[in-house]
Amino acid sequence: MLSVRLQGSGCGRGDMRETAGKAFIRLVPVAPKPWALLAALLLWALLTANAWAGTRDCLASGLEVDTAMSKATLRVTARSTPKLNLQEWQASKRSRSDEHVYTLDISRSLLPEGRKYPLIIRLAPSTVAINLQPLINPDDSQFERLCGDIDPETSQLPASSPVTLFEGYAFFSDGRPIPVPTLLADQGVPQAFRSQYQDWLEKAQKFYRRALGPEPHSVSSVIFLLEQGANTQQGCRFSGSSLPGLLLIGLRAGCLDTSKGFPNDLSHFIAHEAFHQWNQDVQMMESLPQESRIMLLEGGAEMAASLFLSEVTGSKEQGITRDVGAAAESCIDQAEYKKRPLNDLISGGEYQLAYSCGMVYTFINLIRIDSDPAVALGTFWKSTLQENSSSRFNGSTDFNEAFGARSPVQNAMIELLAQNGYALRETISGLSKDQQFRIAAELMREVSRNDCQGNYGLFTGGGVIVLDPEVKTCSSLRPGGKPVAVDGFDFREHVLDARSAWISACRNGGAVSIDYSDSSAKPSIVSCQSPPRSLYTPFHLSRITPRGQP
Repeated sequence: MLSVRLQGSGCGRGDMRETAGKAFIRLVPVAPKPWALLAALLLWALLTANAWAGTRDCLASGLEVDTAMSKATLRVTARSTPKLNLQEWQASKRSRSDEHVYTLDISRSLLPEGRKYPLIIRLAPSTVAINLQPLINPDDSQFERLCGDIDPETSQLPASSPVTLFEGYAFFSDGRPIPVPTLLADQGVPQAFRSQYQDWLEKAQKFYRRALGPEPHSVSSVIFLLEQGANTQQGCRFSGSSLPGLLLIGLRAGCLDTSKGFPNDLSHFIAHEAFHQWNQDVQMMESLPQESRIMLLEGGAEMAASLFLSEVTGSKEQGITRDVGAAAESCIDQAEYKKRPLNDLISGGEYQLAYSCGMVYTFINLIRIDSDPAVALGTFWKSTLQENSSSRFNGSTDFNEAFGARSPVQNAMIELLAQNGYALRETISGLSKDQQFRIAAELMREVSRNDCQGNYGLFTGGGVIVLDPEVKTCSSLRPGGKPVAVDGFDFREHVLDARSAWISACRNGGAVSIDYSDSSAKPSIVSCQSPPRSLYTPFHLSRITPRGQP
């Protein structure tokens, strides 16, 4: 018999038995001491009676995966059909009246959009991770829940038992549950990339530990591909999630080509996700408004990643000011035309604003503690994660005015930064590489929106713009192509001129030519049918130097 040790939250205890071609885990309540057989039997009878009486708070269940790694089978014990958050699980035939059977196709990854966690992560033909969290801890109280685990300290299983339930995820290989190592990666992720990832993660963790002490949990990483078999030349795109002790890092294959160095935005992304191991509890602080929690969660991680990378690259204040300025202009760019207060937008579901606007929000909190935000990092977060910290936020009337103002976001943001010693000004000269790239990316979204019947998409990771190869509705643009110029104006040197050429075409009912990085590719001729509603405005942030100081 193989034994299984479970980690996570919930109730229940796992034992595993082998059947032909399968590994079977059964999650059932047991007595805390193996020698107390009679007590165990009495406890089981009591729990069973309570379950039938409707007083039990979770349902016993079993999970098995076939050796072909194509199907997972879940068996739930209940007198009547339970109301579960099944999502992709399908009801199946059952052999007993009190056992309800559900199956899940695990032959491919299932990666939802937005802020949801992946349901299935396929790492190799023989390895898969299955997310049971929606069944164990459903978001909606209308659903019944499955028992998940008991305190590992009371487990009678050997200490070396493999972990098969980790923060809601069950990991299997060849039909058997497997432990989660420090790093578990898709078979398509080369060893060189894994080493670089681990190096960046460890550097970020070391930086955060100096300010806040050790993270609450030892951390494992799971790296998976967002698209199996994607061409590495089609650009870099990534997304991820951070659970206590577990980082889920999803990558497009284009991120794996490190011949030109590890992408800077990917390093920032890794540092961002790593910081959630310290600040994720802020989302549960009911003493703070919802919009403050999400801004501190995501904007706080953005700010921490900027502080870390500024130290690693030696850019210090210059790098931090550049990043905060970029966050401020991004916040303005995304929110200005919507004519609603930032607080309303974020609490209403516009969570992307929490990253940029939240970074400015966190930055101002830091510099009010110390002029060097890196020095203030530990002090701020240690106090913020205490429930009584809410009074400090509620008392910040200028924050409320800026983030809850009915006046234009741009005016409120400029005023708030000025009150705290920083000037935010529009600029058209001395643009950073990031600003030039952002203008180019926005420009190509407008061009592709006009040419591809509104079905547009770009991959912009790693500093490269790639037209979505899956879009088939374009009249002239080449799906999968890498545009580099508009009407001969190169994005790297003359991006504002390239944008002006497109605006001129929109005003005059004309067209522009799009050149690609492949010099042998024929340029695309795109007409402007629908002018842009709003355009990104570059800003420059600088510290206000009092008179008489150098």
